[in-house]
Amino acid sequence: MVIDFSMTPEALEEMFLSRTIEKETDYEEQYERSLAAVRSNKQNYSTFNKHVMTELTRANVWNKNAALDNIKKNLEKCKEAKDKLLEAESIVATLAPMRDLYRPIAKRAVILYQARKDMTKVNHMYQFSLERFIDKVFPNSFDPSQNSIQNRSMQSAQSIDKETEQIEQDQDYELNQRLISVVDSLTVNCYKHICLALFEKHKILFSLQVALRVQLSMDLITRPELDFFMRESNPFPLPEILSYARYEYIRYNKPIGGVAESETSADKSLLVCPAEWLQERWDYLVRLGEMLSDTVLGNLHKRIADQLNEWKQWYDEEQPEIVPIPEPNTTEFHRVLIVRCLRPDRVYASVCHYVTSVLGYQMVDTFLIDYEEVMELTACSVPVLFILQPGCDPEQDLRKLALNHNTTLTSLPMCQGQEQAASSLIKFSALEGHWVLLSNIHLVPSFTRHLESIITTALNDASLSHKSSYSGVDEFCKGNSRCV
Repeated sequence: MVIDFSMTPEALEEMFLSRTIEKETDYEEQYERSLAAVRSNKQNYSTFNKHVMTELTRANVWNKNAALDNIKKNLEKCKEAKDKLLEAESIVATLAPMRDLYRPIAKRAVILYQARKDMTKVNHMYQFSLERFIDKVFPNSFDPSQNSIQNRSMQSAQSIDKETEQIEQDQDYELNQRLISVVDSLTVNCYKHICLALFEKHKILFSLQVALRVQLSMDLITRPELDFFMRESNPFPLPEILSYARYEYIRYNKPIGGVAESETSADKSLLVCPAEWLQERWDYLVRLGEMLSDTVLGNLHKRIADQLNEWKQWYDEEQPEIVPIPEPNTTEFHRVLIVRCLRPDRVYASVCHYVTSVLGYQMVDTFLIDYEEVMELTACSVPVLFILQPGCDPEQDLRKLALNHNTTLTSLPMCQGQEQAASSLIKFSALEGHWVLLSNIHLVPSFTRHLESIITTALNDASLSHKSSYSGVDEFCKGNSRCV
């Protein structure tokens, strides 16, 4: 028997919603208490009802007074439980719509976490924990410098009918602006955080995943459109950075309608290409029009044949992904599909433009590593791993950072036989609050498997040595020892 203990998207959404309400409002505690009261009073009501039925069916006829007293007491308890249940349900019913106002933040958090988790399929090295996302990325998206919306307390909810329409509109506008701000901040923070661990060629893949998931959740793109973009590989191959996404999509999703990759339309051969410049791309346009016949791109090839001059001008553009398409009512994703058919050399640029239009320009930016931000995201119990290219050496930057934090950085080049020296250095640095830099750690793979336990033991020993002044490992080591 296999039991799946992973969290469902629905459960994740409720968890993120609860944490959002805690950050933004003052009634989440009351909502949680009311939910607990609903559960307990439902159980009490059911229990007391069973007691009443038991007394009625098993009462001693020779001792009626005792039976009647028990029934009366249980009926009173039933009434009390029911009254409390109705009161708690009323509070929950009042607060639930207010909580739903913040659901867009929770939905975006789920999309971002799932996109992070799916990066494991691209490279097994990309392992991102839910705990790290909850503790570091999610809370940092609620900027304390911005005014939180505290406008939905229980008192204001009870007097909501007394507010004027103008006040309601102002509050709704303020809340919408706050939601947009938090959602954008959460998206960018997640991108910055994951970019610390992604190879450059995989960053756009993550951004594309997020953009597609966002638009799918809003029904702004359809599964057949996504199916066409991810599956149609032979006629117009994706760039290398997106090809793995296509492979994983085909692996985990069945075709949805349309024409399969190996199928061809019976009458496709009867269609004649109307222009020489379309000769190599014409069959792909026909397939696009057939597979997406229920969308605005249905029969696109026929309309192109009727507007050859306009489409030739667009086709010859150096950057067709940013030039208006001679086709009305098309979306940015439709533009990507058309570019994929006609100008496969501009697919990467078109994808970047699409991501920018959905999520903003920051989701395609390349961020330089800010060591202070890395410092804030780490802890004394979490080693930092640098994957370096030839010629790159962060040691000088790390020494400057250590100097800014009034600590000492000790470097130790690793090789066979240095394991014991490294362990001793880690223990000493944990005790003194120093930093350790272990370079060339790839030369001792057996040591890396025990690195976590070595650090944990060293920190525990350091905590015990300072137990008279510090209550625990995290308190002692905060801002002090680091292992990189």
